[in-house]
Amino acid sequence: MKKLERQFDIGLRWLRCGGRLLRRNPYVLLGMAFVALAILLALGAIPLFGNILIALVVPIFASSAVLVADELSKQKMPLPASLRAAALMRGPKELFRVFADEERLFPALILCLYVSIVALLATIAAHLLTGGAWASAWASLGIVGMLKVSVAWLLVLFIYLVIGASLAQAIPLAFLQDEPLMPALGRSFRASAKHLPAFAVIFGLLLVPFALGKFVFQFSAPGGYVVWLLGGVIALPLTITSCYCSYRTAFPTK
Repeated sequence: MKKLERQFDIGLRWLRCGGRLLRRNPYVLLGMAFVALAILLALGAIPLFGNILIALVVPIFASSAVLVADELSKQKMPLPASLRAAALMRGPKELFRVFADEERLFPALILCLYVSIVALLATIAAHLLTGGAWASAWASLGIVGMLKVSVAWLLVLFIYLVIGASLAQAIPLAFLQDEPLMPALGRSFRASAKHLPAFAVIFGLLLVPFALGKFVFQFSAPGGYVVWLLGGVIALPLTITSCYCSYRTAFPTK
């Protein structure tokens, strides 16, 4: 029990560190988050292939955001008020920053393939576990169907937690320390496995707007999208900076 409490304390410490980092210049990450979420919501509305397309672009956005977070870590003073509008407008351009260096192109594409394959396998596992209930509206399910879907969601969320925790370490190792991707993924998995509850604290931030938007969506589809967009714009930048802090803790640089 004490070990679990220590893990939650570590997660909260990463969140506080991420908050301090974000306050130096929240505007560029807010601009990135708003456009990224709009793109992800549009892709998610595509039947059948929406989730796979989301999985393909998430590593690109996440890698670019980590590069921006690293830049923020070197910024010692908060951004002056006169530069805030320019930073906000620069955000969307930074979404594909990882492609600015040709040497990062191949590792980024490998990460896209990795995440999309795991996401596809997770979706297949959920369908096999629930049958047709996975794709059904929640209100149309019976008690057994709801239980099956709930268990499937827990399984999928755990898989996504593992993916996110591994990327939180592998992306900076590959793109900030120039470590080959495969060893970086291996080191990332080992480091993340030791702190999975701490990462659950960080990624729990993203669950709040997702769960609230899912609830609102039952009554109003536009309202659900608004909740996802506005809630995600707040939660996503803090999640990125907190993950960056976790990397600096696990793999400190000189």
